[in-house]
Amino acid sequence: MNVLSTGLPFGTPGEPIAQFYSRQDHEIRTLTTDATGDYHYTAEDLAPELLARINEEWPVDLWLCWCPEVCPPPRQIEDADVRTVAIVSDWTVYFPQLEVNLARFDLVVTDALGAQTLRLPSA
Repeated sequence: MNVLSTGLPFGTPGEPIAQFYSRQDHEIRTLTTDATGDYHYTAEDLAPELLARINEEWPVDLWLCWCPEVCPPPRQIEDADVRTVAIVSDWTVYFPQLEVNLARFDLVVTDALGAQTLRLPSA
């Protein structure tokens, strides 16, 4: 599976992120706002167009956004043609931003209390 990772950096710059996983079944590439990632984006970029450009070179299967409360993904991520996942850690601090933005993702991963607190109201 090809995973596009956006958000807080982890690992050692210049070394493949996959080295941190025991299974090497997945290729993980990074999307950042600076030159440290495999791909870059700016505030003007829209997620669907950005994803289309990346897919020309490397087909993305999953878009993982770690800490979107601190590192927002490109605008219109809700319109991306791949499954999107937000991993949320500081929900107690960033609740106002998260409350309105997590619905943009297909799946949200957080701790048990965060899952209960951030649950979307039933329609």
